[in-house]
Amino acid sequence: MFAAPKNPTPKPLLTKQTVKEIEGKMRCLRSLMTNKRAQPPAHMNHLIDLMCFFQAMLQCKNMPATDENKEKFKHGQKACDRMIEVAIRVIPGGETLEEAWKAVNEAAKEFKSITKI
Repeated sequence: MFAAPKNPTPKPLLTKQTVKEIEGKMRCLRSLMTNKRAQPPAHMNHLIDLMCFFQAMLQCKNMPATDENKEKFKHGQKACDRMIEVAIRVIPGGETLEEAWKAVNEAAKEFKSITKI
């Protein structure tokens, strides 16, 4: 008889540093939720959605780092980045959600056109 080699454990999707960064963003988001400009229901719903995105990202930390999982995580990260930009424009910045989304989406379109050149 011989022993079969043990399959190597897959590399996790998120590094410890990435997990710490996400947890830090969640702490900042919690403090932002206490701001009086965050109290309108539409603003609070946006922040809660963002918090849910961060929690979902943390749930994926031990998933294997396959190309497919990396691509999905990267897509989710881009969505979070846009939502963070909107939250910054709305709560401390004083813009409306509609104005903020419009500006963020226009900036993303401009960025895409610049990177294609």
